[in-house]
Amino acid sequence: MLACIMSVIVLAGCYCHRDGVIAVRCDAIDVGSIIVSDSTSATFRFKNKTYVDQVVTFHSESEGTTLSVENIKIGAHRVGRLEVKVVVDSPGEFAKFVHVEAANGDVSYDITVKGCGR
Repeated sequence: MLACIMSVIVLAGCYCHRDGVIAVRCDAIDVGSIIVSDSTSATFRFKNKTYVDQVVTFHSESEGTTLSVENIKIGAHRVGRLEVKVVVDSPGEFAKFVHVEAANGDVSYDITVKGCGR
């Protein structure tokens, strides 16, 4: 039987991600221990740090991953949300990836939903 170790990171109001255009509240969310074949969701928050509207596009890079939207338009200095639903397909640690693009492709990074199937 595999043992799962869960760590919790608390971010108090800060946004991580390196560019000055679109910041993500936390680029990896640990959903903990999930029963195999069940699904769970994680919500990512993105902040537009510019003075113009930005379109943010999302591409799932993992099987068993469903996105609430394919893209969102976030107003200047506003926040947008993406819900990522994942199906746990095997026991053990898992990581599901979503690719994020903004600013006409000039900004690009991945976000992750991770956990442990039991």
